[in-house]
Amino acid sequence: MRVSVVIPTWNRGHSVTRAIDSVLAQSHRDLELIVVDNASTDDTAAVLDRYLDARLRIVRLDRNEGASAGRNAGLALASGEFVAFLDSDDEVEADWLSCLVASFTSPRVAASTCGFRTIDEAGVESSATMPVAETEVYHRFRLVVLAGTLLVRTAVLREIGGYDTALTYSENTDLALRLSAWCDRARGEIGVVERALLIWHQSPERWYSAADRLRSCQRLIDKHSAQLRRDPAVLASYHAQCGVWSVRVGDIAAARRSFGRAWRVKPVGVGHLARLGIVSIPPIARRVWPP
Repeated sequence: MRVSVVIPTWNRGHSVTRAIDSVLAQSHRDLELIVVDNASTDDTAAVLDRYLDARLRIVRLDRNEGASAGRNAGLALASGEFVAFLDSDDEVEADWLSCLVASFTSPRVAASTCGFRTIDEAGVESSATMPVAETEVYHRFRLVVLAGTLLVRTAVLREIGGYDTALTYSENTDLALRLSAWCDRARGEIGVVERALLIWHQSPERWYSAADRLRSCQRLIDKHSAQLRRDPAVLASYHAQCGVWSVRVGDIAAARRSFGRAWRVKPVGVGHLARLGIVSIPPIARRVWPP
C-alpha cells in the first residue's frame, strides 16, 4: 500500500536532512516523499537539490504561508492511499510506516496513531509519550496530537479539508477534532500503535507567541463548540487556556471572562475558581502568568 509523506519546511537547511533521511530509510518501501519548501531564504533549496532519490518530490512555493498551507499543498499532490506528515526538524524510526500501515486492519479504520520520544535542546531524551484514551469529544480516538504521530487515509483527509490554515498553533488538535467528528458520522475507527515511533526535537523555533496561542485556542472553541460541549471538563480547560494566554498578552478583562466561562462550564473544577480569584488581583495574575 502506497504511502505519501509530506514534509513542509522553511529555512531549515540545517535540519531538514534529518527528517528526509529518516523517511527514505523506511522499511516500508512503497512510498513517496513530498517536501514543500515554503519559500526558504537560507540554503534549504541547495540542500534539497542534493537528493537524487526518485521517491522524493520537491515543491517550491512562491511565498511562505505557514506549515499548514505547506501540508495542504503536499496533500493536494499525494498519490498514496495513506498520507502522513512530518515536521522538518524531526525524525522517525525505520519501521514508522510499517507499523502504522499494519494497524489498518479493516476498511473502517480511517487513521492510526502512535507515540513519540522527545529530545530537548541539549540533546537529552525524555521518556516516551504514548497514545492515551481521550474523552467522548475525541470519538474513539486514542491519540497524541503531533505531526508524525498520525497516518490517515488520503481520501478521508481530503474530505475533511486538510489543515486549517488560519491556525498557527494547535492545528493538529483541530485536525484530530474534525477527524473524530468524521468517525462519528461514518462509523470510522482509529488504529493505535503502542510504540514511540516519532522522535520529536524541541528547539527555540517551536515556541509560539502568547498571542498566537490565544488566537488559536479561541478559534478551536468557536469552531468546535458543539463537539467540545460533550465533555464540560475539556471545554472548561480550553477556556482556562484562553484565560492564561489573555493574561500573558496583557488583557486582564478578557482573562476574567475566560476563567469565568471555565468556572460556569465546570463549576466543580476548583482550579477554575482559584484562577478566577487570582485574576481578580492583576498584579498577582501577572506574576503567576508573566508575559
